Amino acid sequence: MPQFYSADVLKRNAWHFAGGKLLSAALTFLLLMVMVRALSLSEYGAYVAMIASMELMLSLADMGMHGAGYRYLPEFVLHAPDRALGRFLRRQISQYAANILLLSLLVAAFIGWVTEWLGLAEYRQAFAWLLLLMLVEGVCRLIRDQTFSILMRQSDSRVALLLKLLTQLAGLLILWGLGQVSLLHVIWVEILASSLALVWSLYCLRRFLSQRATGARQNWREPGWGRMWSAGVNLYFSTLVTQASGVTVLTVLLQKVMGPEAAGLFGFIKNLVEMVARYLPATLFFSILQPKLVASGLNSKSGLSSVVNLAGKINLFVLLPLLVLALVLGDPVVLYLSGGEVKGTGPLLFGLMLFLLPFSQRQLLETVAMVNDEGRLCFYASWPTLLGLAVFWLCNELGLGIWSTVAAILYSNYVFVGLLTLMLTLRKRFLFDAPGYLRMLASAVFAYFMSAPFAGAGVWHIVVTALVSFTGFALSCLLCRAFSDDELALFNGLVGRSVFRLRAKPGGR
Repeated sequence: MPQFYSADVLKRNAWHFAGGKLLSAALTFLLLMVMVRALSLSEYGAYVAMIASMELMLSLADMGMHGAGYRYLPEFVLHAPDRALGRFLRRQISQYAANILLLSLLVAAFIGWVTEWLGLAEYRQAFAWLLLLMLVEGVCRLIRDQTFSILMRQSDSRVALLLKLLTQLAGLLILWGLGQVSLLHVIWVEILASSLALVWSLYCLRRFLSQRATGARQNWREPGWGRMWSAGVNLYFSTLVTQASGVTVLTVLLQKVMGPEAAGLFGFIKNLVEMVARYLPATLFFSILQPKLVASGLNSKSGLSSVVNLAGKINLFVLLPLLVLALVLGDPVVLYLSGGEVKGTGPLLFGLMLFLLPFSQRQLLETVAMVNDEGRLCFYASWPTLLGLAVFWLCNELGLGIWSTVAAILYSNYVFVGLLTLMLTLRKRFLFDAPGYLRMLASAVFAYFMSAPFAGAGVWHIVVTALVSFTGFALSCLLCRAFSDDELALFNGLVGRSVFRLRAKPGGR
């Protein structure tokens, strides 16, 4: 493995990444708490719907740019001369920015019809500013979240993210103190914050390219742009198809069908769940893990199953006790976090958190498909998820309200991940460790029965229940050997130290 993605480099960047994520997690949580208190429930619901619309438009404008970066940027970093690497980055970033700009102009031409259809006609001015935010934030994310991760520049990514969040939080606190917070003000503050982060990201990227000292491989040939673009198309179309019945589109439909208050209630729960999703271990470090997997796959496509199973289990090791807590303590936790604004939504929190089980595996499985040049399997697995819209319509007709959205989200995610796992297994690209995952689920059931008697609305009840849940789950995983010795040895190798003591194998020295 080339030194650029060596274990020492990965560990150093992981520390920068983890530190930045911990700080950004705290700032994101504070932003959520300020926003849900500063805006009315209807305005907050409109904000949730507008951000969901922006996410959908960014996905439409991608046109395979992220997929091309995931597949080819590690190869350019390892083998390309400076001029070729700079040319690839300029083409990818400028093409993505041009796509966003064209889509923004198209939406602006029909903004009256778009806002009317979304049920956001009274927020038309804020939606117009959202198009500018989409351009700035979209380009900034591409550089901050993908480019810096693959270039092993997590320190630059951390500063860009913290600069954005601190500016955003400071602006909202100032406006809240003046009693002048409105949805339009929130969008203006986000534009300012994203613009500062984009300027910093472009400066850091230019500095990296000017100081790069990696030599080009002599026999390496630069792939054509058409080939690189086509590599990201399968992932792009599979993302679009799954998003047709995914969280983003269903949030927009919820706003349209049930109004801004229902969207605000669902949006608060969704934001809590998405915070958990962003900070699951393998998801948190995925931007660091994926370049190493892709770079390894350039030479050998074996051994991915072990790493992917280990990463998936580590995700579940954190997620499953949280699911138990959501089931046991959902109502008081949401009540405390919302400052008493949102009540009786504990079951909704647990139901939506069930979507994290397949979500925590999705990116890992897509990487397996991409490294094995089986990106078309993602596209095939995405088509049945379109029936999620039918699930939403049917449940809404049955009068299930917000649960219609939850049911459709669960259907789409479980079907996609289930089909992709099955196809990769049948083609012998991935060996799914079903016994290990079943042992972890059994441990979660054990943790539920251990923690349920301690449940209550008081703060101490919540703390004690959480401790019992995590302790019971961890002990059960240890006793039923949810992690094999080979996986523990692989974990020790990845972190570069003997975290777990392994039993000596028979015949070993």
